[in-house]
Amino acid sequence: MKNRNRNSRNLFYGGSEPFDELKVIQEYQTLQDFRHDTSVMRNHLAGVLYLLDHSPLGIYVTDLRGVITWTNAAVHVITGYSREELHGHNMKILQSGHQDHLFYEAMWADILSHGTWEGEIWNRRKNGEIYYQWMRISSVSNHEGEPYGYASVVFDMSYRNHIQHTFNERLYVDGLTDLPSQQQLRQDINYLLTEKNKREMKHALILLNMNYFHEVNLCYGYRSGDEVLKEIARRLENAVGSRARIYRFRNDIFAVFIDHIEAHEVITTMIDDVYVCFEKPFEIYDKLVEMSPSFGISLYPDDGQTVDDIIGSAEIALNAAKHAENHFIQFSNALLNEKAIRRLLLGDAIQTAIENDEFEMHYQVIVDNENECPVGAEALIRWHHDQLGFVSPHEFISYSENTGLMIPLGNWIIEHVFHDMKHIKKRSTKQDFYMSINLSGKQIEDPNFVEIVKSLAHQYHIDPKDVVFEITERVAMNNVSKTQSICKQLKQIGFRLALDDFGKGESSLSFLSDFEVDIVKIDKMFITGIHDQNYKRRLTQAIFDLCSHIGVQTVAEGVETLEDRTFLKELKCKNLQGFFFSKPKSLQPFIKWLNQMCT
Repeated sequence: MKNRNRNSRNLFYGGSEPFDELKVIQEYQTLQDFRHDTSVMRNHLAGVLYLLDHSPLGIYVTDLRGVITWTNAAVHVITGYSREELHGHNMKILQSGHQDHLFYEAMWADILSHGTWEGEIWNRRKNGEIYYQWMRISSVSNHEGEPYGYASVVFDMSYRNHIQHTFNERLYVDGLTDLPSQQQLRQDINYLLTEKNKREMKHALILLNMNYFHEVNLCYGYRSGDEVLKEIARRLENAVGSRARIYRFRNDIFAVFIDHIEAHEVITTMIDDVYVCFEKPFEIYDKLVEMSPSFGISLYPDDGQTVDDIIGSAEIALNAAKHAENHFIQFSNALLNEKAIRRLLLGDAIQTAIENDEFEMHYQVIVDNENECPVGAEALIRWHHDQLGFVSPHEFISYSENTGLMIPLGNWIIEHVFHDMKHIKKRSTKQDFYMSINLSGKQIEDPNFVEIVKSLAHQYHIDPKDVVFEITERVAMNNVSKTQSICKQLKQIGFRLALDDFGKGESSLSFLSDFEVDIVKIDKMFITGIHDQNYKRRLTQAIFDLCSHIGVQTVAEGVETLEDRTFLKELKCKNLQGFFFSKPKSLQPFIKWLNQMCT
């Protein structure tokens, strides 16, 4: 016959009763089902036993007399006894003697009346160590409901206490540098503020952050970054000594807390010492990497009366120091906090201004020095906000560059300049006229930038040769290869390029060799006072001669007086820009002025 798997089986009947084929088949099938069910139960039982044996909780099984018959692996880890040393012995082998007979009488009374007991108990390991554990004992019955033993589940409370201790330790001590943590800093400051004799004193909190540490992580990896953080901690401890306490505040921010200062000189001396300790470069993979710190300082009670206020003021000051162009240290004060609040308002205001066309483009003319005829103009953005008042371009452009708003703002500028160029072409008698637009580093990093410019030029029917994109040396040198690629693509389309603020950087000549610019704009610092400073005059003449020799046009910026213009004409500088000719004007006044100049 065939079974359910279609496999053949031979059956032999040896009974005295007449052969009943159907009955035999039914009994055979019943036997097969029984074997299958038994196999499944065995697999389930094996799985349960595996889970019990690998449970982190200790599990004992005893008979009714308390003799141990089975234990799991955790029991042996907790007690130190092996299976052979426990099996066959009474649970009393684990008693510590810390509980008297009354305790055990009450425990067994609960088990006999309720079938279970749960509580905390002291026991003894094999090595004699007393340990504290949670325990649950339950009565176990057979299939007929008769009790045949007990099952106990235990949890080593000393392990939990160890975890709690480790957690507390990590909460108050930084695991990487072994410095006290921010939580410890908060506790220390709070202690000082609650001590009457300390509350009357002045205290200082210095937060310091290493500039360009983020780049170390990106270039060399986080493991190298961790090693640098350890080295920062070591240098700080050596520089500060016993004068103050050092903390790892957060990520790459460290804190120095000075208890009881009598003069600000104490703080400045401390900062000088810390700054000097970081003059030595950090060694990473046999390379020397230079990093310098920025400092934010808050004072108690001047900058706050609570822990949160003191720390918050220092964080605001540190952020201000990092964003200042020529400062690496910043004290917290009321004015600084007002600036921080203004900065917070700027984000939403800029976004709204982009969406609602609240910005306005102004244009400053560029003239031919021979006949004062306009040849082009530089597009300059302006913004007057209802609540913030007049917001300088430096302020809102710097904010945009640091917050991800520069790309939409830059696109807004290009579109509105193209829109205005279309109107200028229609309403002005001056047709051979170019518009100069400043580019930011964030725009150059945008992978969609070139396509956006092409699309807008097509939309507003702009001839690319009538547009000059200005790039500063600082922007270009942040990512030379990327900037070269963008410049090449723009020139292939037909746009022209200008190097802005020539001479302010350290590698202007290198820029001229790396980028095929059409125009060089001479920075105002070379122009101001040129008529009475011979050295400046000779230097500016050399720049003009160099540009003329390599076929690059020049524009002198910041021309404000007749004397400036006269001397620049003698130096054969062809194109000029500055207040002497015109201040930046909005579109309609600019078109009117342009038509007057060309008649």
